Amino acid sequence: MRALALILLLAYAAASAGDTMRHGVPVPLPPAAGAADARLLYGAGREAEAREALAAALKANPSDEDAYSFLLEILPDASPAAAAPLEETARGNLKKSPTNPVYYLGLCKSYRAAGDMEKAEAACRAALELDPVFHPSYRELALTYEAAGDSRRALETAAQWAEISGGYKAFAELGRLRSRYADFAGARTALARASALAARSKDPEAPAWRRRASSYTSALAAAERKAPSAARGAGRAGADDCAEKAAADNAAGRHREAEEAAAACLRRTPGHAGLLEVLADASFALGYYESALDGYAKAASYAKKDRALIARVLRKKAGIHLRMGAEAKAKESYEEALLAGPEDKVLLRELADFRETRSDHKGAFDLYSRLLELRPGDAGVRRKRDELEVPAMSAEDLAAELESRGVPLDGKRKSGPENREILSSMREAEASGAVDHLKEKLGRLTGLTLERQDGSGKLRLLLTHKGFESWLTLRTRDAVKFFEKKGMDFRHIFSLRDKEGAPFFEKGGRLTRRGASAYLAALGGSESWIMPYEDVPASPAVEKAKTETDSLVSGGYKEIFEPEYLWLMKATDCPQEVMLESPIFMKEIRTPARIRYFICVSCAYSNKITELIALKIEDYRAGNTHIQTTGGTAFFGRAGVAPPKLCVDGRVAE
Repeated sequence: MRALALILLLAYAAASAGDTMRHGVPVPLPPAAGAADARLLYGAGREAEAREALAAALKANPSDEDAYSFLLEILPDASPAAAAPLEETARGNLKKSPTNPVYYLGLCKSYRAAGDMEKAEAACRAALELDPVFHPSYRELALTYEAAGDSRRALETAAQWAEISGGYKAFAELGRLRSRYADFAGARTALARASALAARSKDPEAPAWRRRASSYTSALAAAERKAPSAARGAGRAGADDCAEKAAADNAAGRHREAEEAAAACLRRTPGHAGLLEVLADASFALGYYESALDGYAKAASYAKKDRALIARVLRKKAGIHLRMGAEAKAKESYEEALLAGPEDKVLLRELADFRETRSDHKGAFDLYSRLLELRPGDAGVRRKRDELEVPAMSAEDLAAELESRGVPLDGKRKSGPENREILSSMREAEASGAVDHLKEKLGRLTGLTLERQDGSGKLRLLLTHKGFESWLTLRTRDAVKFFEKKGMDFRHIFSLRDKEGAPFFEKGGRLTRRGASAYLAALGGSESWIMPYEDVPASPAVEKAKTETDSLVSGGYKEIFEPEYLWLMKATDCPQEVMLESPIFMKEIRTPARIRYFICVSCAYSNKITELIALKIEDYRAGNTHIQTTGGTAFFGRAGVAPPKLCVDGRVAE
């Protein structure tokens, strides 16, 4: 018996090495009795006998999971009849083990053999949901996609299988699929990996997979020889036509058809940037964001000198990053797109909006200025650029502009939001004809205006601070008369609010700056007010601010109130724009009614500057509002805040 066991062991070793014949005599194999022996038969090239052995083992014991798994792996999708035992056994075992993924894969294979791809995919996905890292699920799902003609998802799923398992079987199948879909370089790499892994493996079935990888590799050369003639037959023009038709399918909402058409054409003309873009568009529309990102990146790399296409696909890539919450990557893609397409109008507007919503007013202003050069007659672009001009001003330019108009400034708060709002209101008044209104009502402009050359060299009359205050007083009377004609009494008139809830009138009865702006809108035909008894309607600006606030709070920010913010600027000597930048990282959220301020609390764990800001707010709330001029020691031995001034000459001190 010992001698017989030794002979069988030697035979097993020889078969595992792929040597099924020795001196012309077949190597004897042990009688097949289960999955282990079936693997030995399969490795020796006796595949039919291996399947018979597994079928017999399952007939004897339907709960033999090893036998079922291996039969699932090696049974071809020949016909529904061939896969019937898999389905029958799966249904029986699922009654006892409803959470075992391997039996759902048996159903997947049987449905696939019957041509019902929808049910096959559902069964495979059920297995994946039960165990997301169960390797056979990726194999069966990739084969299902291949049978359904979905080359993109077949390749993606096979690549996932190879990444998760790292095994020779996965790389062999990935190589086969890549070869089928004309990615010959990728196929050769995958098959070489499969062959090397199989050679090192001690699995009994490994020799069969090594032979299979070798066979696939040998077939590659013939496939490559045929591929160029097909590509020449399609030609560049044919690929362009294909991309155009697939793009039309996308535009009509037929994204699956567009995906299949573009993928098929890419197999004939790999590396066609237009087809890659259309395929990525379809992937994005179908919700495959990662695939779309990969497709756009490939399109940009293959586009070479087509700068317009490069800018376009990088812009689309940025949009996906935004959807996925990856703002840093979105910004990087946008900036790369801008380098490629500095005159892409869609990109300029999109990037300008991106910058504006992140308080980069200067960057947004620059882009709208560039866009206005490209579209000088676009009133909307001009209006937007004009709106951004004041927020985009540097602290020095803002202070100089206000001082030239005679606006009294607090030396510590020259660039504060209040002063920016004053200048914005003055410019809005000028645009509405404030200078002509003053001249008509008062008959003089002495001290109310100043002369300034515009960009074209023409002289313009601008409002001084005194002129703006006089205009507000005149417009107050006009506004009261306007609302009286609407049938309102004084009690209601002086309690009016704008659409964001800000009051029209001060307590003394004069129009507020916000009220004046809303009154001008009312003159233009807009119902820009709400009565005192009406609720403030939800506006896009308010909803947007709410979303931004929720995002900041969840990201570790904490709100501080305006008096705290103003004290903080005085205590640190930091101007507004410095507070919003690194390393302080404060944020502001603007609505038409107010500005909200946030400090970064989570940053305090890794940033001494933000920690200092947080400590200062704690001091303020504890009543310690005195601004120190020397260092000291706080209560309970805590070190006093020193030095007292965080900023020197308008920037954070080194």
